[in-house]
Amino acid sequence: MSNKSIDGARMWPTFPAPESTGTPGPTPPGDRQIDRIVRSAVRSVSGRSLALAVALGCAAAGGGAGAASSAGPASPAQALARSELLAVTAYPHGWTGQGSGTDSTQASTFGGSDTTMLAQITRCLGIPAAAVDTHPVEAAAQAYADSNSNAVMTDTVEVFPTTQFAAADVEALNNPKMPTCLEHLFALALSDSLSSWLGPNAAVGQVTVSKHAIPDYGAHTGDLVVAGSFTQEGVSGTDYLDIVEVQRGRSESVLMFDNTGSRVSARIIDQLTRSAADRLR
Repeated sequence: MSNKSIDGARMWPTFPAPESTGTPGPTPPGDRQIDRIVRSAVRSVSGRSLALAVALGCAAAGGGAGAASSAGPASPAQALARSELLAVTAYPHGWTGQGSGTDSTQASTFGGSDTTMLAQITRCLGIPAAAVDTHPVEAAAQAYADSNSNAVMTDTVEVFPTTQFAAADVEALNNPKMPTCLEHLFALALSDSLSSWLGPNAAVGQVTVSKHAIPDYGAHTGDLVVAGSFTQEGVSGTDYLDIVEVQRGRSESVLMFDNTGSRVSARIIDQLTRSAADRLR
């Protein structure tokens, strides 16, 4: 998975932050500092991701070979992918679009992986490399950020050549070996990706990967959580990235939720995942 801006990290101070309820509350000084860092990063960083392809060292800036382009007529698969993106009305109250250049591209589990990287991860997972597709056709929407917290999310739709390839992509994310494989094979790359996203003054500690239970809203649904500790400008904390995939037919929706201090609210993740699944045909 590779993206153009958002998935890498947000910064969070050392005290716990409650889940966003949509109602602004008192903002501790550390949170204000974090918010400034986050908003600056959201608008300035391109080609960074803590998703799989960048974790494998494949930080492609911009869209991949399968990315939908705004120039020229769309192919039927591109038109389908665009039509399956979340509607603007699906986002919670207080979440606003962050503009062009904040979309997440090559967002599928193996998106953008080269032959060597693909061989490493599929061997570790115990699945044949021929069973996965690294360049599905895709469409990506701008990132949306919660005005009442540091939470940011992106929505990308991937259209695969067959239902089997689409299902295999989510099944790989759900593979019980995936967290260990990522931590064992690509721990340094994960840390470097987070450090690059945060900027030159960031010190990144341990990055961990874990599976999180989520209801099946489509034929297959998965949620992988990447958490990384950091210190920047005298503020320390942990950033959490949920990579959620839901598949139906040849289509897969990839939602990436990023927040500092705690994961994005389970209520919001479930709500948007359900909405994304309802868009797939």
